[in-house]
Amino acid sequence: MNEQLNSNLNTTTMYNNEIGHYLSLARENFYSISRFPAVLREHLEATPELMKDVVFFSCMAPLSMYNMRIRIPYLFDREMMGCQVQIFVIANQASGKNNIDFIQSDIMSLMKDFNNSELAREREYERRKARSKSKNIGDPPATTVFMLPASTSKVQVCRRALSVEERYGEPGGVFFYTFSPELGTAVESSKTGFNDLRVLNRVSYDLSGTYGQDHGSELSIHGTVNINQSLLYLGTPGVMANYFNLNSIENGNLSRAIIVPFKQAIGSAAPIFKPMPESDKAFSHKVLQRLFDEVFDSSNSKCLMPEKVVDISFLNAEVERFHEEMSNLAVEVQSEAVDTYRKRSSVSAYRIAAICYNIYNTENQLLDKDEELPMCQIENNVKKIFRFAAYYILHSTLGIFGNTIETLNMQQKNLFKIVRKTGLYESLPEVFSREDIEVYSGKLFLKSPARSIIPKWLKNNRIVALGDGRYQKIYACQNSN
Repeated sequence: MNEQLNSNLNTTTMYNNEIGHYLSLARENFYSISRFPAVLREHLEATPELMKDVVFFSCMAPLSMYNMRIRIPYLFDREMMGCQVQIFVIANQASGKNNIDFIQSDIMSLMKDFNNSELAREREYERRKARSKSKNIGDPPATTVFMLPASTSKVQVCRRALSVEERYGEPGGVFFYTFSPELGTAVESSKTGFNDLRVLNRVSYDLSGTYGQDHGSELSIHGTVNINQSLLYLGTPGVMANYFNLNSIENGNLSRAIIVPFKQAIGSAAPIFKPMPESDKAFSHKVLQRLFDEVFDSSNSKCLMPEKVVDISFLNAEVERFHEEMSNLAVEVQSEAVDTYRKRSSVSAYRIAAICYNIYNTENQLLDKDEELPMCQIENNVKKIFRFAAYYILHSTLGIFGNTIETLNMQQKNLFKIVRKTGLYESLPEVFSREDIEVYSGKLFLKSPARSIIPKWLKNNRIVALGDGRYQKIYACQNSN
């Protein structure tokens, strides 16, 4: 077993070094971009070199909220995609993570103002209800509260989703957003199934993702809701390992996540961010306001702005190239981890590319004709962004969790080999029922139903019928004489 484990570790190191080579080239091209999309550009220019990767990906979660109405055709999907992303920044304590808090707060300012006004409507209703002697003060308002703390319960998330659907008549029309500077809060909450949001994180990655409840409690919801969500979590390596435990890796939480590690050399000075010029701040705000106005209809509080299809099919060749390179690598090193994680790495990178493309075009609308970025340059920039993001996501995920993933895959293969060596007949108790056959068939990954197995065993004198749907193995009868 130890030899197999060491072999897995060596294989993981080898293929991640190969992915790292692709990433190095992609990163060089990425940072050769002379003009990044607005908002992102202003923050990257203020960021020290050491933290640029971290800031780039951290910006994507709040920016996805301003792009929640865009819909993206994707090469390998029949359905349209949204641009929700799940970012997990891993860093030690006192490493400058507070700068990420400042940046996301700055980007989310318009969204936060809207969210807070909705919370104020709820509080006003509760005050009127408490002051009123009459019970007939009307139903509570359908509000759009979409900024949720990490400790929110699953029931409350579902209630928020139902409220949004009731207000706009569109399931999942508004994305939820959760930022937490301490992922430990989510880990503590997850210790009770009531507050474990990992299942919601999985389903909320796709536009069609739904979550349902039908418990007897009045505090529950009854039915299913459509939930879409973007996340930005910051946490230490230990906390991150607790969050992405074996169950959440096997269930698919990790494949949907964008892992962003940040580590400084021992003794390094704290990263220093440059102040952003006021003119840059003002322009960034104008772009965000234009994007915000493409989400919420300022003339009708009960309507969202129409969905906006963003065609970035010019990326298809890049997507195919990435998949070909990584599928070839997966075959070469016989790695299921590379083969599995390349797929959603591409999806998440494609969403990031769509966000950047939409911001480029929105920015052009606010510029004079001679200042606009040519479409050919936008497309070239977006190709570089996709390729960098795809390789970064795959490399960082496998660099941190690759050994765990490979070990998990190996254990599953060994388990499968063990159960296949043991036949169904040998696995059953001496006296068994039809139900036992169904249960043990499932454990052994067999599909043969009891109605076809039992007649065959009776005919071959392997079992004897005892009545009442029970059977006994023949050799068991012989041994008992």
